[in-house]
Amino acid sequence: MKNFKGIEGKSAIVTGGTSGIGYATAERLVEEGCLDIIISGRNQEKGERALAQFKKDHPEANIHLFIGDMSKEQTCIDLMAMGIKLFGKVDFLVNNAFAFTRYAWTATRENWMNVMRGGVINYATMISQYKLQHPDDHKGAIVNVSSISAHIAQPRSWTYNSAKGAVDMLTKQAGVDLAPNIRVNSISPAGVFSNETVKNSMARGAKDAEEVKNQPQPTHLMGRMIMPEECAGPIVFLLSDEASSISATDLPVDMGYMAVGAGGFPREDMGDLLCRSTD
Repeated sequence: MKNFKGIEGKSAIVTGGTSGIGYATAERLVEEGCLDIIISGRNQEKGERALAQFKKDHPEANIHLFIGDMSKEQTCIDLMAMGIKLFGKVDFLVNNAFAFTRYAWTATRENWMNVMRGGVINYATMISQYKLQHPDDHKGAIVNVSSISAHIAQPRSWTYNSAKGAVDMLTKQAGVDLAPNIRVNSISPAGVFSNETVKNSMARGAKDAEEVKNQPQPTHLMGRMIMPEECAGPIVFLLSDEASSISATDLPVDMGYMAVGAGGFPREDMGDLLCRSTD
């Protein structure tokens, strides 16, 4: 059963779509009737595995894979051009691929530039190409995957939090300038279960992915990690006609993390509970 109006028969690009939030979003789009989709990633082998699994699970989908480094301007240009060539137009853009680089005062200028190029500049370039490569009267919707880290300070995370904070303002600016035909919104997740969280937790002693998934999360009011599909639903809602009056807005998907506040959990845990958007 389809839950959201205005998704069926549309086309979409989902960056960072070979795993995690991006992959779950592509799946939810297909379930809602958006069958023409491009997922992007950086790793050819990983991307091909994801594509094969997607086709197996969703044979009705017209799914395509794009491999490239989203920190490069030409990659963004080529990705949007591919969508228009394949589908005639791109109705929905989900900006999810984001460089996760966390430094504090030790960050070099190159560290800063890497997270900005692979993060907010990548998002901005994709939004620009979405606008530039379509006619002026093109209608659509864009969702940027931001983070609670855009809204609060966290120890040892100058680079990542600053870049996500910039995404929040980019969402507002783009929402203003692309109105009334194109809506632009964002979501801000808290700690999401992903390949990255599993890798980091196992490096700190966790046995396997199942243990990581079941670890108590004192910063989340529901006491557990957020699953990627719990972000996919809000993203697709914001793309849909159900959200036709919503633009230039951020939607927290944080299990109450921001309500708890910085005093609600140990300082040493704060920097490890970021949303990680991986591709």
